[in-house]
Formats: sequence, C-alpha cells, structure tokens
Amino acid sequence: MNKDKKLKKLFEFYNRRYFSNRLVMPHEISFKSDLRSGKHKCAGLAIIFPDNTTALRIDKKLIEFNKLTRTVLLHEMAHISAGLESDEEHNFRWGAEIDRLYREGAYDELL
Repeated sequence: MNKDKKLKKLFEFYNRRYFSNRLVMPHEISFKSDLRSGKHKCAGLAIIFPDNTTALRIDKKLIEFNKLTRTVLLHEMAHISAGLESDEEHNFRWGAEIDRLYREGAYDELL
C-alpha cells in the first residue's frame, strides 16, 4: 500500500474513532514537499475551499515518522473540524477540538 493510501486509512480511522465520521474525506489527502502557510514552513496543511471541499497535506519529510505523522494528522483534522484553515489562528474552537482529542486519548501513545 502506498504512503498516501495509508494516510487516507489513518484519516478514516481517526474520523471514525474521534470525530464520529462527521469529517468528509478530503478530496486530496497526501504527503507533499515544501509545505508553507504564508511565508512559514509547516508540517501539515488543512485547506478549506470556498465550496467547503477540503485538502489535507502532510510534509513528505515525516513519512518515516509514524507517531509524528499521526500527531500532525490529528492537528490538521482538528482544523477541519473547527472550520479553520491551517493559516488561521488557533482559536477557541480549534483549541477545544485539541483538548477533546487529548481527553479522549487520541494522543496517548503519540506524545
């Protein structure tokens, strides 16, 4: 199975387990090189398009780091759940999602 397919499987697993399947599968979920949010390099990006479709990208450098990939994936899924793109501020809604994920054990074996 290629790495992007594994990333999609992880998305499905976390969506089912921690988001009650309420996140729509992004039209693109993949590993990419040189991710940027504005001028800053970043480990992941959640993009929400005007038609409410989404894309989720994880830096290709993380492919071999399973726990870090999962941590970044959950972070970006929280952006989508809160309705925020990665370049928007980490506001209360996003923080509440991260707190909920932490309390529900999403990060137990990752951090």
